[in-house]
Amino acid sequence: MPFAPPQKILQLVCLAVLCCLAGCGEDIEIRTYQVAKSDTNRKPVSAKSPASMTEKQMLAAIVPHGSTAWFFKLTGDVAKVEEQREAFHRTVTSVGFGESGIPTWQLEEGWTEKIERGITYARIIAPSGDVEATVTQLPVSPDALEDAGWKDYVVINVNRWRGQLSLASQGWDAMSSELEELPELSEGAAKAYWVSLIGRGSGGMGGGPFMNRMGATPPAAAEVASPHSTSANEEATAAEPTRSQADMAEDEAPSPTAESVGEAPAEKPPVAKSSSDLQYDVPEGWSEIAASGMRRAAFTIEQDSSTAEVTVIAAGGSIDANIGIWMGQVSVETTEELKREILESAEQVQVHEIDASYYTIDGSETEEKQSILVADIPWKSGESLFVKLKGDAELVRNQQDAFVKFLESLQW
Repeated sequence: MPFAPPQKILQLVCLAVLCCLAGCGEDIEIRTYQVAKSDTNRKPVSAKSPASMTEKQMLAAIVPHGSTAWFFKLTGDVAKVEEQREAFHRTVTSVGFGESGIPTWQLEEGWTEKIERGITYARIIAPSGDVEATVTQLPVSPDALEDAGWKDYVVINVNRWRGQLSLASQGWDAMSSELEELPELSEGAAKAYWVSLIGRGSGGMGGGPFMNRMGATPPAAAEVASPHSTSANEEATAAEPTRSQADMAEDEAPSPTAESVGEAPAEKPPVAKSSSDLQYDVPEGWSEIAASGMRRAAFTIEQDSSTAEVTVIAAGGSIDANIGIWMGQVSVETTEELKREILESAEQVQVHEIDASYYTIDGSETEEKQSILVADIPWKSGESLFVKLKGDAELVRNQQDAFVKFLESLQW
């Protein structure tokens, strides 16, 4: 008997199965199922995706004063920030400046403040403690204080804030409709502006405030001083010196962790080091620490129970504009007479075949008297390298020769 083809066999098997089922006397129930079709276009949303982040609101103001721009900024969850909008607005519009150029403001009831000695000038904390505002300041070039230059300055800084909230950049024409001018704080062509922004970014620092070179890479932030008092309601409490980097050095940038990389052994010559595009020799007894953020280099010095710190930053602004700031850091009253005396007593040093100057700022006569040595070195694109040694007065005096040798070793 010839073999049936495979197809025929399969048909016979299926027929037999059906006959068996029919013989059982049970109805055959046929069920149908719908299977979800895979959506190949759907992408998972990560926890860090802007689409998954809650909205943040930022209230911010740019306030000019002389050759300085002050930045007031409050960021947080929309509901919490909106609740404090009017109070924060009143605080900003209450700002006034004394002869020293240090601002004062009226704190709203229940608000508190912290005065800091780093790039962040002050923190103003809402009664709930859920949100806090930051105050920073930067030098501004004369060109940026003119009408067109100031508009560019405002556009760059507001767009920086917009970027922190994942918002698209705008030009002046589109942005100006969202800005509120604060006439009582404006100075000529340099108008003071208030802005409210809502977006899904972190609202955190995305780069320091731009100083005076529109469209250029943002330079490092200048350091700011702590005032003796800024509040009509309570005395300001000066915080211990920090190693804040600014936003920019800006306001909410955390202080970096300083990790010592060891001292140069006494019997060996200074160790050649480099940071970014700088090269230098590390003097004996100086310990290099992490120089993240705006700093090009940083060091600590310890001798017995005395301490000091050396920082190297690149920034715009004249030495005249910054001297008053550094005077405040060592609790010296900023007067024009004393500023002139410090500037006129400058000592000269050759750095990278360039004539540079360094200045001595002695602190007030207290038990913990501090002093500063600071050098102003012409650098790139009209900026300066500011090299500052600050610490216990006697230690600073003892380190003056090492400071000068460090300046002379700088190369780029």
